Amino acid sequence: MNQCCSIRLSGQQDADGDACLPPFVAVRRNQAAPSRPLVYLAQRHDPALVDCLAARGWEVWRARTVADALNFVRANRLYAGVVDFGGFASPDVAAFEALLRDPRVGWVALADDERLKEIAVCRLVRQCCFDYVRSATAYTTIGYLVGHAYGMLKLSECDPADEAVSPGDAMIGSCDAMRRLFATIRKVANTDATVFVAGESGTGKELTAAAIHQHSARADAPFIAVNCAAIPPTLLQAELFGYERGAFTGAHQRKIGRIEAAHGGTLF
Repeated sequence: MNQCCSIRLSGQQDADGDACLPPFVAVRRNQAAPSRPLVYLAQRHDPALVDCLAARGWEVWRARTVADALNFVRANRLYAGVVDFGGFASPDVAAFEALLRDPRVGWVALADDERLKEIAVCRLVRQCCFDYVRSATAYTTIGYLVGHAYGMLKLSECDPADEAVSPGDAMIGSCDAMRRLFATIRKVANTDATVFVAGESGTGKELTAAAIHQHSARADAPFIAVNCAAIPPTLLQAELFGYERGAFTGAHQRKIGRIEAAHGGTLF
């Protein structure tokens, strides 16, 4: 196997070689084989990990800030990502969310037990990353996981649901914001949990809820949408919970409430 390695640098270093590190370093090993793009976000990059990934056919781009990583992400189609939470201050972690939620990247997180105790780190790993590794020196495991994450992205690239999540093309769009929304819909649809959908009036909250329902295991059960603002306060209890025949004057027959009607399905 050809083991020659070429390194391409961008930017300049100062005299002590430390203060002005280049934002990106691309390492390519075995140029006869096609390379796959991978962004590596860390305060201190591990040369051994870079070499391990390069040997597996990855073109590794090293970024020290979220801005650097975002510049690379927007220049490519699909790629893997490694984010090492070690070395980043806790307040800085909140800025990672926009990057880690990008649907074009399959992220693998490096975080030890202490970092995973932090609520912000734990939430980002759970919601935004394909997987995580506690030991930053588990090179073989990291190499396997980034390959798996990238492969799953390649499979989803050909899925029409990536472009129109809702049946009948009720939701369409290809901008970054819509792609992130579609990725979030696909992710939460696979969970059995309460989902909070927020947004201004007319932005598509009900469409989003319906799309989550249609892509969940509850798709064959009812989807019940309730506009509480349109229900008079005196009727709200009856609409939500229903009533039995004879429960009050005028209750001539049993009425199923909206909550009971949504049993097994989704109540929005």
